[in-house]
Amino acid sequence: MKTGLLAMLILGLLAGGLGLSPGQEPLLNDKERRLAELINQTRAENGLGAVEVGASLTKVARLHVGDLTQYKPDEGADSRGEECNLHSWSNRGGWTPVCYTDDHQYASLMWSKPRELTSYTGNGYEIAHFSGLGATPASAIASWKGSPDHLDVILERGAFAGHPWKAMGVGIDGNFACVWFGEIADPAGPAAAGAAPAPPRQETSTDHPDVAAFGAGLVLTAAKTAFRAKDPVSFTLTMTLPGTANLERCRYTIQIYADGQWQKYFQSEKSFFKDLTMSQGHSRTWEWSRVHEDGTHFAKPGKYRIRFRAPKHTSDILVAEFELKD
Repeated sequence: MKTGLLAMLILGLLAGGLGLSPGQEPLLNDKERRLAELINQTRAENGLGAVEVGASLTKVARLHVGDLTQYKPDEGADSRGEECNLHSWSNRGGWTPVCYTDDHQYASLMWSKPRELTSYTGNGYEIAHFSGLGATPASAIASWKGSPDHLDVILERGAFAGHPWKAMGVGIDGNFACVWFGEIADPAGPAAAGAAPAPPRQETSTDHPDVAAFGAGLVLTAAKTAFRAKDPVSFTLTMTLPGTANLERCRYTIQIYADGQWQKYFQSEKSFFKDLTMSQGHSRTWEWSRVHEDGTHFAKPGKYRIRFRAPKHTSDILVAEFELKD
């Protein structure tokens, strides 16, 4: 009986999250505090003010990290066969499940999570990071600084221009890091800072992460910036960091720039490499046969880009632009 009561208590704590009343805010751990510092440092470098870490949005971030870790909602697909990404939520919690796809078709089901899970009344906007090598504050900020779309969120640019962030929530554990932003102050107040920081120490390179860490060591390059009609359109993937890159479920998409935006032109099969691991210093080169999504081979001249994903290794989408000429 005691064991059953203890299990029910643990489940209740997980479902209800962390206390959000004043004086009972969640304590940020060292990684969360450092990640929040790096977010605000990046904003300061671009002339923006700091964003307060709120208790409600931190609860959402932590719940999402836990859901991604335990139930892996990012590994599924929707009814169209489009892959779920890191903004997805499983059907195993007290929230509306969503398979979030790269075309943002289900965005409202992600934005509403703070209202579903906390007293926060506004939308929430998330940036997320996965690394098979283990998520750290340094790897997360390097990933986001290396991705224009994610950096736009942090710096209130592009599609997020005119969205002055008044609160953010931070969660990081295991292989995942999630940060949520909101346009209203957190009604539950700030998340407490936790234990006092360690005494000052000599700074190292990990305190100033290099954007070269983007991709957890994977680097994508196109053989040329412009390919002629008879040139093979080839790309190279290289592993630059110690350890092994897991290429399971890797896929690439070719996009064409048309009508002022990037549009999907071709998408590869999953795991198109035969050997699904790469070690430091190893490279893979492959060719794209200029095929269109409908199977025809005509690839008209224009501006293109390749987007490569290896979701078992990192959440980052590696991009290389190129042109096709007559």
